Amino acid sequence: MMQTRYFYSIIIIICSVLSAITEQVDVKSSASRTEKHEMDSIWRECDLTVDELPDYYYFINAQHAHYNLTMESKAACAVKDYALDSGMENEEWELRRIYYSEDACQAYVESKTGNELYILFADSRGALPVYIIMADIRKGSKADIILQDERYSYNSMLEWYSYKDWFDGKGAEWSLNFDIAGYLHDVIYNNGFILAIYDYVDRTGKGKGATWNIDDNYTYIGRNGYIACAYCSNGVQTIRFLVDVWNKTYAVVE
Repeated sequence: MMQTRYFYSIIIIICSVLSAITEQVDVKSSASRTEKHEMDSIWRECDLTVDELPDYYYFINAQHAHYNLTMESKAACAVKDYALDSGMENEEWELRRIYYSEDACQAYVESKTGNELYILFADSRGALPVYIIMADIRKGSKADIILQDERYSYNSMLEWYSYKDWFDGKGAEWSLNFDIAGYLHDVIYNNGFILAIYDYVDRTGKGKGATWNIDDNYTYIGRNGYIACAYCSNGVQTIRFLVDVWNKTYAVVE
């Protein structure tokens, strides 16, 4: 009997060690994916303690959309980790949307007070997620980027570029081909994506001879209407574009 207990104890210890190693490998694997996005320096690791981990009912509409529970839990971990570090630990969050593409998940959450978070997090199995806050929109003017007469403002871990010259008709005179699947949203958003793509192609030289696809079915616009996010494809790669229609700026995640 003692030998049997000893044997099972050894098995449990080995399994625990293997699990820890697997988690470390998963974190490193997730971090390596950031090289593909060329944004490895801005991904941040979720460092919640065991006692701080959110339960399955962290979002006020938990499991409402029947997302994979692991994916929804990773989103909750990223939101709570950021909220604790940014003075929003008392906010109640609603999960509005999750998309999955290119080995990463994109989540949009809103708080009862009207704040919004646009989050990208890596699909790191068995480990806490690494994530990027693409935009953190809040009421008031205390964040870095001002919106609409200081009624709102936002912070972002991304680099933003202006498409205002294209909006004002001052951009270079050449044309791109676009395939836009429907107009579910106000034309201001599709126009913003088109002008952002013009500036992106002009700035980087990527996808100049391609047909760009913007699918409204994979476009998300926050409750306040300032920032829209969409998957835009040039036939070679799919790029996440965020457009700030108020400031005529955009950010990309490649």
